Amino acid sequence: MDWPLIVSLAVLTGVMVIGIALLLWIEVRRAIRRSLAMMERMEAQMKGTLEDTQQLIQTTQSLTVDIQRRLHAADGIMQAIQSTGEASASLSKSIKGISGVLSNSITEARATLQNEQDTVRNLIAMTTMGVELWHKWQSRKPSKPSSPANEQQ
Repeated sequence: MDWPLIVSLAVLTGVMVIGIALLLWIEVRRAIRRSLAMMERMEAQMKGTLEDTQQLIQTTQSLTVDIQRRLHAADGIMQAIQSTGEASASLSKSIKGISGVLSNSITEARATLQNEQDTVRNLIAMTTMGVELWHKWQSRKPSKPSSPANEQQ
């Protein structure tokens, strides 16, 4: 056999294997560099997202504190409204009570006035009858001559 040909084929095969290995190594290196570049971009995006998230968290905390402060302020307003409602209900009850008392007083006053009016009517009628009777009695009475003794009295 031809040793120089075998050795040359072996060297050629070795060179091809080394060439393919070098090409493969270059491609792997490019892929690793692209991966690193992509990872750096992702890291930068993650940092930006992290900063945005931290800012959002701070804003949310500020809003939460503001909402809590306003709720505490609203608690006082709600208590005042509740107190006002209770006072209004109490006032309404008092007004209803006063209204009932006034209504009863007015009804009693009407009844009393009606009784008084009847009494006054009766009194006027009796007085009128008395005056008429007195006039009739005076007209039936014989007139007496005037005497000096009657004039002195």
